[in-house]
Amino acid sequence: MTSKNKIIKICGVKSVQDCATAISLNANNIGIICVPNKKRTCAPLTAKEISNLVHQSKDVELVGVFQKQGIEEILDISKDYGLDIIQIHDDNPQWIELVINNIKYGNVTTDDDDDTRKKYKFYKRMCFPRDCDEIIRLTEYFNTTTNNKVFENLLILFDGEQGGTGEQLNWPGIQAFLKKYYDNTNFPENKKFNFILAGGLTPDNVSQAIKTIPLITGVDVSGGVEKSNQVIGSNNTKDLIKLQNFIKNSQQAFF
Repeated sequence: MTSKNKIIKICGVKSVQDCATAISLNANNIGIICVPNKKRTCAPLTAKEISNLVHQSKDVELVGVFQKQGIEEILDISKDYGLDIIQIHDDNPQWIELVINNIKYGNVTTDDDDDTRKKYKFYKRMCFPRDCDEIIRLTEYFNTTTNNKVFENLLILFDGEQGGTGEQLNWPGIQAFLKKYYDNTNFPENKKFNFILAGGLTPDNVSQAIKTIPLITGVDVSGGVEKSNQVIGSNNTKDLIKLQNFIKNSQQAFF
């Protein structure tokens, strides 16, 4: 993945205004929470308005975050909102079946035909260091198949168990893991996962995070760019200055 493909994801967006601001500052992933009854859950109508704005913009993709939801619900919401990327933020063992089937066949629901099936990209939350063995197992398994599209369409997102908690991960540990298994000849270059870092990122530390883990492909922030004093009833939760600094510092560290 080249430098121009580095990912800067602003997650937990709940308003068109915050979405527009993030896009204007050159974020290339907008994340909306599709899990019901969370403090950052995006209302369905707003999600569709955000989707319209994202898809009017060049090189910006819409990510929907799901947790403990069935495959049918995930695919229905993804189609309804016009998502580009599905982020699975739980340990449901069916997730890999969803990924493989979608890469092969697209979004197969009862009212889809061959011409309208949407093929999504996927982000899968993995916890460090708990899920390192699983990452290696999946890498080894997909290296035995001829389906390189898995590595093109599935990225690993390092985050905490719940996400959005502000918990900072072990950056040196992640870099050591990636260097040991990915920055060598263990696997062909086109048969390795790309990685996104989340968890406790802020405008003040994102540059250091990227420098500590140069093998990551992207960064993901939610609470780290929110206003300190939230206005009750307002969905404009992102802080302009924090957004500016987070995106600027990420770009400078990546590029």
